[in-house]
Amino acid sequence: AQVRRGELEPAVESYSKAYGIDKNDPMPLLKASEAARQAGKPTTARAFAEKATRDFPRAAAAWIALGDAHVAERDTAAARAAYERALKSDGAGDGAAVRKKLEALPAK
Repeated sequence: AQVRRGELEPAVESYSKAYGIDKNDPMPLLKASEAARQAGKPTTARAFAEKATRDFPRAAAAWIALGDAHVAERDTAAARAAYERALKSDGAGDGAAVRKKLEALPAK
C-alpha cells in the first residue's frame, strides 16, 4: 500500500523489517530493492538485491532484482551478468522476460 501511495522510503523500511521477521522469504528484500529503485536510490536497491542473492543464490528473482538495480546505476556489464545468472537459476521459467531485459541493454 505504501508503494502505491508513493511512500517509497517508509515502504523500504517496512520491507526491511519484514525480512527480519521471516528470513526464509526473499520477497521483502526484493520489494525493498524495488521500492528503493523507484525512490531513486539505486545504491540502496543494489544493497537489498545483493543481500537477496547471498541469502537466496538459486532464486532467479533475486538476480533479476540485482540486474534491475545495476541498470538503475547504469552498470551495463554488471546488469548483464546478473540477468545471465538469473537465466540459470530456479524460477526463471522459460526466461523470456529475462532475455527481454538482456536485449534491452546496450551492446557490449
